[in-house]
Amino acid sequence: MKKTLFLSLFALIAAINFAQTISDVRAETQAGKIVVHYYLNTQKPTKLSLSYSDNGGRTFKPCRSIIGLMEKQGAGKHSVTWD
Repeated sequence: MKKTLFLSLFALIAAINFAQTISDVRAETQAGKIVVHYYLNTQKPTKLSLSYSDNGGRTFKPCRSIIGLMEKQGAGKHSVTWD
């Protein structure tokens, strides 16, 4: 099972004219996988990336083997699974 100290979900901004916010972020384990739930507030579909830190947040690494939509996400509740 993958252990992480910190999970961070970043919104990559496609345009400067509007802001996206991510709230209500929570992570849980299900069958040895990490499931991240969050709410995305955006006016335009947004590309996201999921990263983790194993050194207290000094550096971050991209999560591989993500199950769930990471591109063109609209506003609302979403979840992704890190396999």
